[in-house]
Amino acid sequence: MNFKEYIKSNYLLLDGAMGTEIQKEYPNLNFSPEILNIENPELIENIHKKYINSGSQAIITNTFGANSYKLSNSKYSVTNVIESAITIAKKASLNKVFIGLNIGPIGQLLKPLGSLDFDCAYNHFKEQIMVLKNHPVDFIYLQTFSDLQELRIALLAVNENSNLPVIASMTFNENFQSLTGTTIEAFAVSLRDMDVDALGINCSLGSHALLPGIESLLNYSKQPVLFQPNAGLPTIKNNTTIYSENPKIFLSNMEKACDLGVRIFGGCCGTTPKHIKLLSLYLNNKKTIKTTTHQFKTKICSYSNVVDFDKGIVVIGERINPTGKKKIKNALIKNDMEYLIKESINQINSGAQILDLNVGIPEIDQISSMTNLINEIQSVLNTPLQIDSDNPLVIEKALRNYCGKAIINSVTGKISSLKTIVPLAKKYGAAIVGLTIDENGLPKSTLDRVSIAEKIINYCISKGIPNENIFIDALTMTVSAQQKEVPDTLNALKEIKNKYNVKTILGTSNISHGLPNRSVLNRTFLTMALSNGLNATITDPTCNDIFETILAYRVLNGEDIDSINYIRNFDCTKDKKDKEHSTIKTSLHDSIYYGYKESIIKIINDKLEKQKALDIIHNEIMPSLNILGNDFNNQKIYLPQLIRGAETVKIAFEILKENLPKSHIKNQPKILLATVEGDVHDIGKNIVKILLENQGFNIIDLGKDVSETIILKTIEKENIKLIGLSSLMTTTLPSMEKTIKLVKENHPNVAIMVGGAVLTFEYSKQIKADFYGKNAQESVEFAKNFFLKGI
Repeated sequence: MNFKEYIKSNYLLLDGAMGTEIQKEYPNLNFSPEILNIENPELIENIHKKYINSGSQAIITNTFGANSYKLSNSKYSVTNVIESAITIAKKASLNKVFIGLNIGPIGQLLKPLGSLDFDCAYNHFKEQIMVLKNHPVDFIYLQTFSDLQELRIALLAVNENSNLPVIASMTFNENFQSLTGTTIEAFAVSLRDMDVDALGINCSLGSHALLPGIESLLNYSKQPVLFQPNAGLPTIKNNTTIYSENPKIFLSNMEKACDLGVRIFGGCCGTTPKHIKLLSLYLNNKKTIKTTTHQFKTKICSYSNVVDFDKGIVVIGERINPTGKKKIKNALIKNDMEYLIKESINQINSGAQILDLNVGIPEIDQISSMTNLINEIQSVLNTPLQIDSDNPLVIEKALRNYCGKAIINSVTGKISSLKTIVPLAKKYGAAIVGLTIDENGLPKSTLDRVSIAEKIINYCISKGIPNENIFIDALTMTVSAQQKEVPDTLNALKEIKNKYNVKTILGTSNISHGLPNRSVLNRTFLTMALSNGLNATITDPTCNDIFETILAYRVLNGEDIDSINYIRNFDCTKDKKDKEHSTIKTSLHDSIYYGYKESIIKIINDKLEKQKALDIIHNEIMPSLNILGNDFNNQKIYLPQLIRGAETVKIAFEILKENLPKSHIKNQPKILLATVEGDVHDIGKNIVKILLENQGFNIIDLGKDVSETIILKTIEKENIKLIGLSSLMTTTLPSMEKTIKLVKENHPNVAIMVGGAVLTFEYSKQIKADFYGKNAQESVEFAKNFFLKGI
């Protein structure tokens, strides 16, 4: 039986940790463990055999970091390392177990957070996958991803360059969010309708801590679910790193996961053949496999924000559309993304839950413009998007770059349209709007609308698009020209909703074109449509009448419990709302908060005519940065917004620096940052660097894979008082411990802060670090307090 079929009806047990097993033989490993595939293949083979003998039904190749970025300083190529890894795994398995190619994150941040662009990331993954053409395996395991977009890119590279089954797994913190703010629900909703065979959670935490997260994933995933946690948290005993969950404790939690419905099991950092042995004995005695049945709801999401269409009327903002809007058209022609972002924020502040994006004008490159717009919006906002275009190339490029699950607006009942657009929805797991128009033109009756809707629905379902991903638009006709067809739209809306179990959507503002006092018609028609089963309206949420109608409907329909949102919104007058919207365009605070990189240049220059540079920094910039940091800590914003704000402040500082006293610049406190020897991951360190520079610190960045000798020399040369060390790989924890020990021996007055996915507060204390930061903002706060109070 092949792998894809096997996991549909069986439990599957993967192996345990590779890195921590290697660490037992190489306690001071200072190079990529993947190189051992060539330099010590016997060790890797023996580890595989231990897991197979313990009951593993699948083993994962020692290729987690085998990409051209992480191997850039190695004498071995990606192909050499992966070929050797597969050869070793096959030799160890003797065709008795499945073999999966292990692919981890590249080790760089994607734009706009970092410098890695989409195509470059895609090519990294493609290079790994192409090795399989001559060295086949049974499946591909994409694991320990902390950025949903990077995981999506890896999945596309797999599906476009192989036919192999694939497991996709992310890592989450104790709040069940990824590094970039992705929630477990957003992870599942984004990928559950793409071509992926299992979804999972691995690494970061122990089995007990991750149980609530795995239960959440089981509720949202259509695919079998994988659970591969660490063996608890690391501690040091007798100069040896041990993990808190012994095999019996680990098993007790995995049994609970099995009872919840998990089907694929394994162990990450700290797990051993003994952990796998007990788990194997347990699974072998399981007589039946628990199956879970869910009625999946219609959900659309960004990387972190999920909109549920079964919880009431959804408002889709229509204003990013050049039709009839000169300012939007000019912004698109001039590539004025800042204006478009402000317009987007205005709609969200007015109640939009999703934004419709349309760039359909002939004067521009629509593909490039749509891509840029999506990237810019997603770096500022976490609002889900609807891609509105009649150009299939624009739609595909947009879906490819969008991080989340989007709506395609739209397909028609024409066979040519269905054949072109529906495959895009299937490939990218998107929802789709079906317009009730076909080869015969506009429908002339209720029956015509329903008939075309049925044709669209049946075609979509035949191509693998589930009901919950289908929206039908029964067409809002302009009442000034086609008054008799308004009842047809409403009647068709009701019949489609009741008959086909799909969601309905209308561009309700279309009703009033050509008539005076449009808002009266718009809100009245919206109310009529809502009473006939409308699920989503594409409208202008900044129109106060529309906003108030929706607020009232949510109360009367039982969506707004105890009228809480209704009361809250009517506590604010329209004048106050308008004032708030206007500040988005002018204030220094909002330029920082939303990352208006163009506006801040003019704002700073204008302020310098009246204020001193230091006053601007202390009285305006620093308070805004504090708000930004606090909102990040309170999960009101996420890493993309935090970094964008920081980058915007960087622009402001470049201007202000020319007007600062030289003594101020000279006296900036120095902080040394480095990723410890053997670790080529510098994502966390780079984030900390950006934020610290924003606070006025002079950062000496030694980069990644830095030896303790270089760190000691730099401390002495630069008279460093505070250093920050990062480690993402379990195998490099001894290197961090050794570095800290040497720093304390040679420079006892130097403070050390540490961070990284494999670290914990308890572990940091054991290795004698002065501070552990679970995120970048906490490290910034420690640095500020350290130099302010001398702690």
